[in-house]
Amino acid sequence: MTIIAGFYFKEGSVVIADSRATLNDIKNKKHFNDSIQKIVPLYKNSAFTYAGNIELANKIIYEIKYNIRKKEKLKIPQKLAQNIQRIARFKYENYGTNSSKLVYFIFAAVSKSGNVFLWSFEPPKFNPILISNNFYIAGSGSIIKKDIEKIYRNMDINYSGLVEKANVLFTQFESLLSRYSVNTVGGLFQVILLDSSGIRPLNYGYCNINPYDRGDAKRIEFKNRKWVQIDQTKNKKMEIIEPSLFLNKLSNKLPFDNKFKDYVYEVHERNYNFNLCYFIPCLIIEKKIDSTIFKGVFSGLSVPKFPFSIPIKLALAFWGTEGHKKLKLYQIFNNIKKEILSKKIYNKYLPERYEEDFNFNLEINSPGVQFLECTIENKIIARKTLYFNKNVKVDNIKNYKEYFDFISKELNKEHSLNIDPLLIKEKAFLDYFILCQNCIYKGDYLEFSGEIGVLYRNQFPIKMNLFVASQIRMLKGDHLAKLTLVDIFTRKEKEISNTKVISHSDCLPIPIHGNFIIQIPRAGLYWINLHIDEKLITSSLIIAETENAKYSYSLREEDVERVKLGDFLILPPRAQRNN
Repeated sequence: MTIIAGFYFKEGSVVIADSRATLNDIKNKKHFNDSIQKIVPLYKNSAFTYAGNIELANKIIYEIKYNIRKKEKLKIPQKLAQNIQRIARFKYENYGTNSSKLVYFIFAAVSKSGNVFLWSFEPPKFNPILISNNFYIAGSGSIIKKDIEKIYRNMDINYSGLVEKANVLFTQFESLLSRYSVNTVGGLFQVILLDSSGIRPLNYGYCNINPYDRGDAKRIEFKNRKWVQIDQTKNKKMEIIEPSLFLNKLSNKLPFDNKFKDYVYEVHERNYNFNLCYFIPCLIIEKKIDSTIFKGVFSGLSVPKFPFSIPIKLALAFWGTEGHKKLKLYQIFNNIKKEILSKKIYNKYLPERYEEDFNFNLEINSPGVQFLECTIENKIIARKTLYFNKNVKVDNIKNYKEYFDFISKELNKEHSLNIDPLLIKEKAFLDYFILCQNCIYKGDYLEFSGEIGVLYRNQFPIKMNLFVASQIRMLKGDHLAKLTLVDIFTRKEKEISNTKVISHSDCLPIPIHGNFIIQIPRAGLYWINLHIDEKLITSSLIIAETENAKYSYSLREEDVERVKLGDFLILPPRAQRNN
């Protein structure tokens, strides 16, 4: 069958319909076609939405349009609602009984005075029911009604604007329909918004931005008075056609099976994926909108005696699977795992960076190598090696700098002799992976400046300077480090660099910093991927926008004008709506 829905809100209304027609062959076997238009314009600022028998719905739509052409007064929404009831009842009662006559309607309109109206109609009487401070769902997908009712109750409180509410609704539709596996609902949703200014279609799309998962990017657009579904991964389009044309093509051997998207529940274990930005023990952290400074960065300490305790900061940042999760920090020495911290964390959106700085006393009971490990939902996302020894008195050292250099050299030497058994499986552990415009790393000072999140330019392709700052720990031996630029929609990958790296120790990380000129071919979503020995280790997200943002934050009016005039703007990851 299908799903249609109409929602009343304080600022207007939202109407949603899927794009699937369910067809039966002569053996009564079901076939599915995702190319039928279910939200049909009647006259300016009005729309008629149907679910059920397509042939009967088409006859009713034809008669309604014919009546409107004959009688101008029917462009008054209240009068047309009464006329729809009369036409629908007559056509329904006189329709043949050889097939199901079930058909449901929503009539949506904005009056000349700017008032928004929604009516629902159900067989057999088709009485017009005004939808006010409520919503209506019909079709085989109405199984989700009780779930949607819980969400709808607080939507005016929790969300602002029709666009945001519509986004929440069709996202929930997708999730719930998949949970219930409603196979008679399919294709992307046709969505219209109604407010005092009139009716407008909502273009939307989605993209799987998990670099460890299969590519899936689809969108629906309303262009030249037609809906078009676009599969960006497969580079295919499916045009949505009005019911009369659909039925005509069907009689001329339109392919029965022509699916664009299913809503089917897939049984699988929740797969958590996280991409580390940094995991850095230090003494001081300074953060600005576009830069991060770490002072007192260390990977080893020479202490006067054991046991020893030192207050430190541990800076963590990552992006990945959204939602509530359990994070744990461990200190590991001689295979004994001590839990330092356990807490629930929440990141609302998958592509946005989660950041937290942890303050605690690092307890060191004896010399040797130790590990600081971070897990989220029991998955290791970072593992840092630290080494500790006891101060030794050294003769013939004239000043502090000489003594410091000697101690540092001894620490590194002793540190390098240790191994990390987990590296055999994991291949590599990151300390940091940041896209920026510059990086300074001197001694115990580390700074990322001009961090990159979203790019804005009025024309593409664009060439840009990109500094990739990374530090990575690998098994002792030769390795191949490769950077690639990946178009997330198409999954086309282009190599940026390919470098041979020699690791002299499991426990000493290697800074891999580089300045590159990359070309972004068009507005869209991109990964910069880091591979070690052909294994994907981590990804960083770059969003490329024109002045009319589709995938990220919209710019302020003054910045929109700058981009229109040719300026190239960069929004850093920490930027918020008012920064």
